[in-house]
Amino acid sequence: MSIPAQERLVRKDSHEQGGTAFIVMEITTTLISLLVGLALACQTTSKGEMMPSLLESSIVGNDIISSAESDPSSFGTADTPSLSLDLAIAPPGEGPFRPPILPASFFGAVTIDGSGAPEGTIITVGSDGTPYANTTTFLCGDVPVYRVDVPADNPLTTQVREGGTEGEMLEFTVNGTTTAQKARWYSASNQKCSLMVGDSFVYIPFINGTQ
Repeated sequence: MSIPAQERLVRKDSHEQGGTAFIVMEITTTLISLLVGLALACQTTSKGEMMPSLLESSIVGNDIISSAESDPSSFGTADTPSLSLDLAIAPPGEGPFRPPILPASFFGAVTIDGSGAPEGTIITVGSDGTPYANTTTFLCGDVPVYRVDVPADNPLTTQVREGGTEGEMLEFTVNGTTTAQKARWYSASNQKCSLMVGDSFVYIPFINGTQ
C-alpha cells in the first residue's frame, strides 16, 4: 500500500530531526569526556596539593608560557579539583613578562655665565657619578633648550645601574660642570628643569663714578 506524499514528508522531517538530535548528543558526550579527562589529568600529591600533569606547556618560539594550576581547597576536598589556566607572555629564556617601566623626561633652558648656552652643549643626567642619559642643546626660537629621557633602572641587573628609580634624586651637568639644579626621577613624568652654570649675573663696570 502506497504512503501518501504528505505523510512521507512528515516522516522524512521526523527522521532528520532525530538525526540532528543524535549528532548533538554525540558532541555533548564527547565534550563531557574531554572535561572528565582534564580533571583526571590533575594528580593529588602527598601534601594534598594538585600537580598538573597535563595542559602544562611552554611554547618558547611564540613567547607564550601556559600552565594549569588547581586549588582543591576551593571545593573542600582534593578529589574535586578546580582547574584554571594561568597565561603569561615571556621573552625567550626569561621569566614572566613584565611591562616596561616608562622613562622620566626633563626639559628646560640652559644658561652658562648668564648667557644662553651654545647650540650643541652636552647635558648629562645621572646619580652619584653614574650617567643615565645625555643629550645636547638646540635652539627653540632664540632660546637654547634641552630635552632628555632618563630610562628606568633594570631591577634584574643588580650590579649595574642603567637608570633611575622612583623618587631618586638626579644630578645634571652642563659640559661636565655640575649644576645646582636637581630633580627627582618619577616614571612617566615630564618635568621642567632649567639649568644654569657659572656666574648668573651680568657684570657692568663703573664708569666716571656711575654704573
